[in-house]
Amino acid sequence: MHAAAHGAAAPRSAAAEARRSQHAPGLAIVTCVKSTSRVQTLNETALVNVLIPSLTRTISPDERSEWHIALYLCADDNDDFFVRNAAEIRDSAPDWLGVRLLFYPVVANRVPSREAAAQAFADGAEYLHRTNDDIEYLSQGWVSASVGALRAMRPPNLGVVGPRVYGDGGRASRLLTVDLVHRTHLTIFHEYYPPQVYLSLYLNFIYVFKAY
Repeated sequence: MHAAAHGAAAPRSAAAEARRSQHAPGLAIVTCVKSTSRVQTLNETALVNVLIPSLTRTISPDERSEWHIALYLCADDNDDFFVRNAAEIRDSAPDWLGVRLLFYPVVANRVPSREAAAQAFADGAEYLHRTNDDIEYLSQGWVSASVGALRAMRPPNLGVVGPRVYGDGGRASRLLTVDLVHRTHLTIFHEYYPPQVYLSLYLNFIYVFKAY
């Protein structure tokens, strides 16, 4: 799948510098990972082949300077492949990208991105972006475009934004399939999304459909 975003750059602020000095992520990118029997090495994973390289290509040097960006990876605690390779994932990440690999007890029919987002919120992340490990980002400056769009809302930062995603049905149905919110969202709703909901519809319903 591919993602593209457009918009104006978000201004640099004293608050951004304060976040960096306190080591709280300005932007937390949250995605879950799961091994398969076909994958034997990290170099065969979508995480290493697709997601991280495309983040490197599309998050500009200015954005890396402006934002403390952290990648929150969530996995089941019985996923031996990612448990075994956790240290290598952290060590091989670009210097500007902090990586946390979080393991959670297995729960049937659950992808623990909700729990990982809660951890990012607790760590002080200002903006949270839920994505997939097989997403390839195409547009440079998408961080500034997304943050700028949220800040331009009235009230500021109250809403949801997301890229155009190519390769699934979301574009045709005008639904957001990956999304980015301010921490205000979690303050209001106490979580990124409730358990046992169809996630692609949830944020569209509370923000997009409610606007009509």
